[in-house]
Amino acid sequence: MKQFNFHRFINVARWDLTINSRFYLRSSLLVVALCCFPILLVDLYAILSGNYDVSREVKYNTDYFAGLISFVGCAYCVIASGYMFHNLVTKQGRINELTLPATNLEKFVWHFLVIAIGTQIVWFAGVICADLLHSFFRLDFPKFLGLSSQTRSITAICFSGEYFNWTEFKLHGYYMMPLICLMVYCFVRTFSLVNAWKYKHNIPLTVLLHFVLNNVLGLIIIIFVTSKFANSRAFMEFIEKLDGLNPDVIIVGLYVFFALLYCGILYLTYHLYTRAQLTTKRNP
Repeated sequence: MKQFNFHRFINVARWDLTINSRFYLRSSLLVVALCCFPILLVDLYAILSGNYDVSREVKYNTDYFAGLISFVGCAYCVIASGYMFHNLVTKQGRINELTLPATNLEKFVWHFLVIAIGTQIVWFAGVICADLLHSFFRLDFPKFLGLSSQTRSITAICFSGEYFNWTEFKLHGYYMMPLICLMVYCFVRTFSLVNAWKYKHNIPLTVLLHFVLNNVLGLIIIIFVTSKFANSRAFMEFIEKLDGLNPDVIIVGLYVFFALLYCGILYLTYHLYTRAQLTTKRNP
């Protein structure tokens, strides 16, 4: 049972969807409701107050609502990543997870697909529902002028280049969109990494760790380096060498660094998941 078996993988998926059906259903409905809530709030206010200009002020709500719905999707991906191993929160859940007739790799791949693909499907379903609700108010109430599409707006923002042409976003001839995606994916996967280490209260802990590493620790390093080496000749020569580096080397190096970092985060997350225990000091 050491090799990956697709039949066992399907059984893991079936078991997880059956046992945690309420969890997945509630979280999915919450995301759909959050996508629809801004549209429902503004349009119902316009109907009840009779002030239909409220719904027309920002390009018939298209850009405004698309931004809110996109924010819901980003927040959902981060939070879902922090709940990657939600089965391990309780001791009974850890017993059920560890005694499944499947390899750790099969269980890990399923959990990864849930947060990597399942969240996108749920969020896109929320976008469609919000779009239908937005269209309903425009079709059934003549005073709402203009029929707009949230799906079209979000697609235009992300892919078509109507607002910003990602395909032409280059630096020294290199496409930068994949690098930005890698950086975002690394950030999101850190929530799964901490979840594999600590099963409860891991999302606030991850946010705190990011704050400490990005701000406090970075500031300490800058102060230490500038105070110790700012006037040294070797340090100044090192800075001059950095300024003289080929931009191609820097960009390719960034691609390689973040790709390796992403793979490293996934590997460390898997390593911590395989070492899951029934009880530990940090996971009682």
